[in-house]
Amino acid sequence: MADTMNIENIDSTAATTIAMASKFSMKTRQGTAVRTAYMGTVQYKLEEFIYEEYNPSLHDITGIFHGQRVDVNSNEEVECTVKVRMQLNSALAGHKYGHFTCLERRSPENNINEESRVLRACAFSGRTPKFLDSASEVQDHTGFFPGGYLHVLATSRLPGQPISRLLGSLTEDDLKVIKQDLVTTINYMRNVGYVLHSEATAVSPNATNLQQQHLNKPLLKIDDKHVWYDRSSQTVYFFDLSRFRDRPYRPYPFPSYHYNYNNYYDDNFAGNYYPMPAPLPPRTEEALMRSQFWKKLVASQVARIANATAAEVVEQSRVFQLCLRNRAATAAALKNNDDWQMVDAVAN
Repeated sequence: MADTMNIENIDSTAATTIAMASKFSMKTRQGTAVRTAYMGTVQYKLEEFIYEEYNPSLHDITGIFHGQRVDVNSNEEVECTVKVRMQLNSALAGHKYGHFTCLERRSPENNINEESRVLRACAFSGRTPKFLDSASEVQDHTGFFPGGYLHVLATSRLPGQPISRLLGSLTEDDLKVIKQDLVTTINYMRNVGYVLHSEATAVSPNATNLQQQHLNKPLLKIDDKHVWYDRSSQTVYFFDLSRFRDRPYRPYPFPSYHYNYNNYYDDNFAGNYYPMPAPLPPRTEEALMRSQFWKKLVASQVARIANATAAEVVEQSRVFQLCLRNRAATAAALKNNDDWQMVDAVAN
């Protein structure tokens, strides 16, 4: 009964997402401008629509565009990638989404200031865009919900495109680069103090064996729209950093800590200082290859091979490591992507 209810909830959420995204499509904003700052002195020209996401928890929609940041006073124009998040009318989503908790409102995943902070911290990684500007405004009569919030985040324009657009066309060399670069980038972000939000919430703060808990644990909730790949330079980038948060340092209840010092101060134990816990170990390629993100990439590769001609299969039949169901299975049999396991996939 519980499983049936969960399936019904998932189907209902998916249906709501599709309905809202089609009714309030950010694609219709292509070719328009968003005005921010005092008296609209900074404008963002939304020139090329990339993708959109609907958040059923907060009932808002986010669109990603390539465009221009225009300063009306100085006539300065800067190429950028713009994230525009608009609140929708909660009455249209029904009573289920009519009330939003304080925790949801303050979630790093939905906080424009938090994402801006992560972007600045990772500015020298070479694998994330550079922060340009952000603004929190109120929608005017041209918005989806006049009076609702309007968040804008502008970054340097990234080369390449989201991996979601490349599914089915990725080569073996592309997969190798993505695997290596993505793990390197995630570990860089861990070193500067940030982990994927799903990792931080899934890890017990009082774990005694962090090495065992983190090392090969599957990387959770990496979205193929948020990872960009530039084939010409063979470089991977993380675009949407709202999925990252402060890594879980918490060995004691609710401490407040200071990154600039070797010790942190715990408000619950006034006057006491505790040494900072050891840094989390780096994530491995195996952890990435156990994730749903990697399985999706492999599934698209398998589908491409299954639909290829015999000559194309022979041309691509080199050895590489992937998450496949069975190394002895035919390409047709691999269309059923169940029972994944780690193997060295060798073309038969």
